[in-house]
Amino acid sequence: AGPAWKHPATFGAPSLASHVLTAAQGAGAGADTDGASEQGDETWLQQEHLSNGQVVVTRPFFLCCVGASWFITSKYFYMQNLNQQLQWITNNEDQTNTAVQVFSALLPAAGSAIPITGAIMDKGGAVVALIVLSILQGIVGIFSIIPRYGAQYVTMLVLVFNRFLFFAAAPFVLSKLYGARGINSIYGMALFVGACMNFTNYLWTYISTVTLSGNWL
Repeated sequence: AGPAWKHPATFGAPSLASHVLTAAQGAGAGADTDGASEQGDETWLQQEHLSNGQVVVTRPFFLCCVGASWFITSKYFYMQNLNQQLQWITNNEDQTNTAVQVFSALLPAAGSAIPITGAIMDKGGAVVALIVLSILQGIVGIFSIIPRYGAQYVTMLVLVFNRFLFFAAAPFVLSKLYGARGINSIYGMALFVGACMNFTNYLWTYISTVTLSGNWL
């Protein structure tokens, strides 16, 4: 039967989450890449007839940009201020230096998680990838504010994997939403908006270090 709605989404339309849920229910719980190929070029949003200029004023694209901005800004805020946060938690320079070195080693080691991210997307599909990203984001948010040195190793490990999964899953999810162009133009525009919002980290850093006197909670 497919999704019940056929018209382009506007800012007054239902949320992207409801569209995704409707599409997932219509396609079946086991929908994946093979299932999508059986449906031809049909995508969840069915906006293939819209130009890029029309797409950027729709609610789904706005939500994609909000998600990308939130993810990029929060991750790079933590990475940018890792030294200060660890020093505030431990007040021990040796422990801080050790943790920073470990984090530096974890970043390139994230490539070893390819089998895991591949399994998430191949077997679970785009919906499962989004759920995993949300859960990992919550874990990072909780552990990053626990003022315990050991908890920060959990934060760093989960953040590195979450960051890797995001950049692996984002083109995949957008291809489900917008088709082939989702991997190219839509992905590029969403990342551009997220990168611009990342400049607000200067403001958040100023608030944390000056306004809040170095209180990173």
